[in-house]
Amino acid sequence: MSFLGSIAGPLRKVLAAYADEISVPVLLPCAGNFTVGAALRSGGYQGRITGCDITLYTSALGAYLAGNHLHVTEREDCPEHLRGFLDLSDPAHLAASVSIMLDLRQVWQNKNAWHRRVLANYRRDWPRLMEKTLAKLEAYRAHLNRGDGFGYTPMDATAFLRAHDPDHAVFIAPPTFGSKDYINQERMLAAAAAWAGLYGNQLQGRGDLRADYGVPRVDDHHGASPAGN
Repeated sequence: MSFLGSIAGPLRKVLAAYADEISVPVLLPCAGNFTVGAALRSGGYQGRITGCDITLYTSALGAYLAGNHLHVTEREDCPEHLRGFLDLSDPAHLAASVSIMLDLRQVWQNKNAWHRRVLANYRRDWPRLMEKTLAKLEAYRAHLNRGDGFGYTPMDATAFLRAHDPDHAVFIAPPTFGSKDYINQERMLAAAAAWAGLYGNQLQGRGDLRADYGVPRVDDHHGASPAGN
């Protein structure tokens, strides 16, 4: 999976070491790649983990991990060179195909011969890449669903926190990668897919992803703990 902005390895070790101190359910606003939740599970945390986000990538991944269905269709005006990459057959295949598509973020506009060559190579190797990614996702799902399980809702951070009572441990940080990079990452997916998300179909002219995420102040949820995604 080629998601930008996942928290660094050393911080994951810190989170894993902290896991034994957590005795309440965990909330992951702006969940990204769910690396915070994975680190807590690696540290032995067995409580409920629930995440939210507004991007198609995280929502497709989160829906699969939580055992939910995310309604996504291929856009009627999907560029021909991207048509067919999305696999809408079930949540696992959707998450896997969206994950692999992130690798195409530098070439998806098909502007030159190199772009066309890379796209052709990916299309040829797509079945093998899907098989490999599906295996990784299955293991990731098992890891995050340990203990009291895992949940996900496509929702902005402010609404998500307001929907839960204060008796939770909250791990949140503003996006760790540049806003334009996140926007470009999602714009490629938005060219191919249509879904009822908060963000994916409204990318033109957007500049501040922090505002789109609805990132609250740390004290907006009774002492939320900033950590990362």
